[in-house]
Formats: sequence, structure tokens, C-alpha cells
Amino acid sequence: FTDIPDFSLTVTVGPRRCLLNLTSPYTASVNNPRTFFTLDVDGTSVGPLVGMGPQTVNIEEIIAISYLTSVLSSGARTVKARVRSNTGTISIPSTGSQGSFSVIEVTSS
Repeated sequence: FTDIPDFSLTVTVGPRRCLLNLTSPYTASVNNPRTFFTLDVDGTSVGPLVGMGPQTVNIEEIIAISYLTSVLSSGARTVKARVRSNTGTISIPSTGSQGSFSVIEVTSS
């Protein structure tokens, strides 16, 4: 997996669960790649592993993932969206242009 540029946040949280949200268009440089997305907290994949495909070259697809973590310990946490493909290059626009990536601390059960 490789980090998706601009889809990384460092947040300070209490001992709570967090809702991680990724929504973005993406395109592939080749036909029929198998593309996988995951979310990491402090370098550890927390899930889910989402597989996409097949798709047509340069046709925009949409990825949308929401994931509720287990309780994280208090402190600064680095959260990243990551991608890999079995072939070709996956292009994802930067956050703010079309995509969004957020971390929401859940304060109630």
C-alpha cells in the first residue's frame, strides 16, 4: 500500500472511538485493475480493506469508506488513507478539490 497524498491527518483525541471518512473520485491508467483501499491509524491498518474493480482506463470511479475505530488511547494519532493496485497507476485528486478525508471523535456511545 502507498499513502494517498493529502489524505493524512494528525489529530489529538481522548480515549474514544473515531469515525474515519474517505470519499473521493479516482481513475486508473490501465483497464481492469484490482484496486484496494485501507485506512491506517499510527501505521496500523484498522480497516476496512475495500477492493474495487474492474474499471475502464481514465473513467472516474468513486470510493467512499466510513469506519468506526475501536477506542483509541489519548494523544496525537496519525490517520491515513492508503491505496494499492495490481497494475497501473491510480490517480486521486487532492482533498478540497473533489475528495474529502475526515476524522470525527465520537463523544457518546
